[in-house]
Amino acid sequence: MKNFIAILAVIFVLAMPATLSAQNKFGHVNAQELLVSLPTYKTAETQLQAFAKKLQDAYLKMQDDYNKLYAEYEAMQKDPNTVKALMESKIAEIVDLEKRMQKLEQSSEQQLMEKQAELLKPLEESIMNAIKAVAKEGGFTYIFDSSAGSLLYSPDGDNVMPLVKKKLGITTP
Repeated sequence: MKNFIAILAVIFVLAMPATLSAQNKFGHVNAQELLVSLPTYKTAETQLQAFAKKLQDAYLKMQDDYNKLYAEYEAMQKDPNTVKALMESKIAEIVDLEKRMQKLEQSSEQQLMEKQAELLKPLEESIMNAIKAVAKEGGFTYIFDSSAGSLLYSPDGDNVMPLVKKKLGITTP
């Protein structure tokens, strides 16, 4: 009797995933590919590059200023008539500029990440809305992002990418 119950329990456990998966419909999409294929992505990317260029130009200007200050300091060092207080003042200027350059470098990284998030958020929202609409229309219970790298196998029939592209108005060549 105990063996019968154990066998029945094993059969139940083995049969459970089959009944659960029969109720669920799974699909997959490459969200990164969708993002890059949006026409508005190129605009966002161009804006981000322009913003990064402004930050880089500001840093390069500071670097030029640093080089000039350092050259002045070296010239002062070579001149035996240079007053010690002037050299100390020049060193203080150089150290202050180094600190400002480090601060700019750190804040630039943060600003760049924030700008990227700001520019991509509306695009990501439109992709999510399209995925949700396709899932609802197609009766999908779950749609996985294959660009995340966690999807190990999927039949082509479950790829909802063409449906989401259609929903977003993206034409595929």
